[in-house]
Amino acid sequence: MSAERFEMQKVDLSYFETAPYLFRSTVTIRCTPQQLFAGFEDADSWPAWAMPITNVEWTSPKPFGVGTTRSVTMLGNLIGHEEFLLW
Repeated sequence: MSAERFEMQKVDLSYFETAPYLFRSTVTIRCTPQQLFAGFEDADSWPAWAMPITNVEWTSPKPFGVGTTRSVTMLGNLIGHEEFLLW
């Protein structure tokens, strides 16, 4: 069985004003902004707290910010290639 590839459309932040679906999740974390971003940047920590992620690989060098890219492997060997629009 071969893996299917889907071409994605590149968007900017204005896309979220007209997106057909928008899902929001809110979590309160008691920490400093520096601690929060250190956790986000730690690829090894994602599988511990973000199900169904099994692996994160940053594909851009530090410092991370807008335009940073990464590959995220999820359950079922689904791989998402992401680019950060906001940091």
